[in-house]
Amino acid sequence: MNIILSKAPRGYICLKKIMMIKKILVPTDFSDSSYAAIHYAVRIAQKVQGELHLLHVLDTPKEPTTFSVTGEWGSHQKETTADTIFMMGLLEQTKIKMNQIKRIFDYANLPIFDHIATGIIYEMVNDYVVKNQMDLLVVGTQGTKGGLAEFFIGSNAEKIIRSALIPVIAVKHKARKNPSLMAFASDFSEESDSIFPFAQKFADIFDAQLHLLKVNTPENFENSRESRKQSKKFLKRMQNENEYPMTAYNDRIKEEGIIHFAQDHKVDLIIMGTHGNTGLSHFLNGSISEDIVNHAFCPVMTIRIS
Repeated sequence: MNIILSKAPRGYICLKKIMMIKKILVPTDFSDSSYAAIHYAVRIAQKVQGELHLLHVLDTPKEPTTFSVTGEWGSHQKETTADTIFMMGLLEQTKIKMNQIKRIFDYANLPIFDHIATGIIYEMVNDYVVKNQMDLLVVGTQGTKGGLAEFFIGSNAEKIIRSALIPVIAVKHKARKNPSLMAFASDFSEESDSIFPFAQKFADIFDAQLHLLKVNTPENFENSRESRKQSKKFLKRMQNENEYPMTAYNDRIKEEGIIHFAQDHKVDLIIMGTHGNTGLSHFLNGSISEDIVNHAFCPVMTIRIS
């Protein structure tokens, strides 16, 4: 059981260094969605004969509360931090829950490491990723159903996804089977060149079909012929001669188009690039990737574009 106290460094881990998926990290808060994420991560780890890392982050009190304890003789007074006592109890409970998870997944016959950190969750996740050279994040998320929840600051899962230094898969429900059909949603611009090899690698792990998807909208319309030409140029830049099925899907907005295509074709995993946290406009409007994570019925992998 490791306890981490340091802050996360800044920076980005180059995808070229993590093309071999061996170390998978699952931040867990012991919720149903985090258990679904662990199940998904176990499937991946079994395929790659890798290892699973579980991380739980405890919030530390900003201002400790103290109280006095008078000794038996009445002449000595000892000041004890109430928050320290509380944290010690919470730590013991967390250790018990971590051990329970490890027992549940004994059947997987995998190396499973559990860790407890204190601090800000997304900082501690990135700190652990860097220090332990993790290759993939799998995060449980409940998503949103609209309204103010989508306008104000998101959940811990959304913060982790937004700031992730490595590819991350967002999972809502326990998967019934291994993924067999994955959709790589892209505009096939040169920005996508850096992330497609990782998508290929992940599809190969499960021997899954990778389907190229471009969504055309009324504001940025492109006919199907041009979309196919652009996808072929994209694959040529990738020096890939494989013929991937490609669809130019028309919809009102990109987010809906990606989700609707996934529903129509029973896609098991959506893969797409993200720029991560891009400041105020990102906070007010949300990114396409976050909207899809919130509303898609299937898991979503986001890969940070360098």
